[in-house]
Amino acid sequence: MAETGWTRRGFLLCPAAALAGRAGEPGRRRVERLRLRSGAPWRELELAWRERRAEAPRRIVARASGWWRGGELPDRWAAWVEFADGRVWLVECAPGASVEESAPRRGFTAGEVVAQALRSA
Repeated sequence: MAETGWTRRGFLLCPAAALAGRAGEPGRRRVERLRLRSGAPWRELELAWRERRAEAPRRIVARASGWWRGGELPDRWAAWVEFADGRVWLVECAPGASVEESAPRRGFTAGEVVAQALRSA
């Protein structure tokens, strides 16, 4: 799929491997999968963000995994995060325990953008 043809609909309908491209294709994206498994996935995401010294994302698209109550953020979700340098993160939030936090910490801009994308999905 071409860079310019990537859409939220593509993320919702296509498997991650198709979005990442096939081996040997020119312009293949470097995709890193982050799996958030703790009961504090927003803190886990923020820690990963700091450890990898990630800059501001160029594009974030997120979707809930399954049903959740309106007005709240889902416990299980996935996000596609693109950076200007060509890196891509596929973030999968599937905690093994109950989620202890309801939203990202105020001031963690990337977390707030992911939360907004989930609310508008």
